[in-house]
Amino acid sequence: MQDQGYRLKNEFAPARKGHDLHFKQTAYNWLTFCVDQPPAYASDGDIVSQTMYGTVKFSDQEKRNLSLLLANGKFMFVWWIVIGDDFHLTQNGFASAPFGPGQLTSRQQRKILSLLPELESAMTENLVFKLNAGKNIGNYNLARCRHVTDKADRMCLEAVGLSDLWEEVELEHAWVVRTSFGDAKE
Repeated sequence: MQDQGYRLKNEFAPARKGHDLHFKQTAYNWLTFCVDQPPAYASDGDIVSQTMYGTVKFSDQEKRNLSLLLANGKFMFVWWIVIGDDFHLTQNGFASAPFGPGQLTSRQQRKILSLLPELESAMTENLVFKLNAGKNIGNYNLARCRHVTDKADRMCLEAVGLSDLWEEVELEHAWVVRTSFGDAKE
């Protein structure tokens, strides 16, 4: 990689002001990062707050959006598998990732950012609900968004000179995730 000391946390805003990137603090077959948290409903249909979500802030909206594209991909998922506990997603876990927007040129950033509308649309189309303690908890099924996140991952790997790692990322992902996502409701 271009900068061996780089970490995704380098992109976080130093203060509590900025552009929010929410992340689901539990995961299984995919990680969920989002600008807008999915809805959750009480048994009577009233909107309730999501639980188990954390938030990081970015001072720059473009860096937040690039992080959204990259964090939802297989590359970040494999990073989490290597350093995490296969269930909890912590800020420190993904913040320590040695890849992110800061390693990309402006041109590379624009190219990856061009995928943002496609990812936002795919996430909206793949909103799923799971009944939990009498509440319908929404989540974005990112496994159904791989047609977009794979493009972003490959662009990022190519940009930092590691495109030959894609086969390894795919292999690890296939090894760990052994679920059909046709009706997944994680």
